[in-house]
Amino acid sequence: AALRRTGREFVILTNISRKSKRSVLERLRAVGFDLGEKDLLTAGEAAALYIKAKGARRVFAISEGGLLEDLLTAGVEVVTEAPVDVVAVGASRDATYGDLNFAMRMVMAGAELVCAGASAHFRGAFHGDEGLFLGEAALAQAIGFGAGVEVTYVGKPYPEIFHRALELKDAGIAEAVMVGDTPRSDIRGARALGMTSVLVTQGRALDLGEDRPDLAVRDVEELYKKLF
Repeated sequence: AALRRTGREFVILTNISRKSKRSVLERLRAVGFDLGEKDLLTAGEAAALYIKAKGARRVFAISEGGLLEDLLTAGVEVVTEAPVDVVAVGASRDATYGDLNFAMRMVMAGAELVCAGASAHFRGAFHGDEGLFLGEAALAQAIGFGAGVEVTYVGKPYPEIFHRALELKDAGIAEAVMVGDTPRSDIRGARALGMTSVLVTQGRALDLGEDRPDLAVRDVEELYKKLF
């Protein structure tokens, strides 16, 4: 609200691909955030837009549902049989060996391997099982290793999602500031592009190494006071 009062634009970036952009937006609106379509960008949506821009005609998706919905919303044809132009990988706790093996074969036959997000693992609950689960990057790495190819990542800290967010607001890197709480995705991604970065530490003692922000604050309240 403060950003809007001063005429500044913002985009919420998230590496999630398990949930669709639609469902994330609905959840945020339900808890009180006044957000438009261009105020949120998920890794799933960014990957779908990247694939569409590539002109891919047939896409095989490993998805728990969110990435699949984002692909269909973008107007991408999702298939389950050869030929395949792109293999799109999102977080999926019900992916089978058959899914992974088919994806590997399609990549070996020439399909591009695209990963929506960059999480090695995530915490959650699924069918009564609680704890850590393999993330989308772990699944994509397995396919890529088997096929002997590199993975194209669309998510923080990789540049595509940042460029896509800036396009939503017709802004350049010099006009943008990345505010985040994860050094290796939020800060690393911004630094790689030359974008000003702000780390919200939440009181944690962090070993930042090369992922050092331009500014560190304890919480959003401190950031608000510094800005306004």
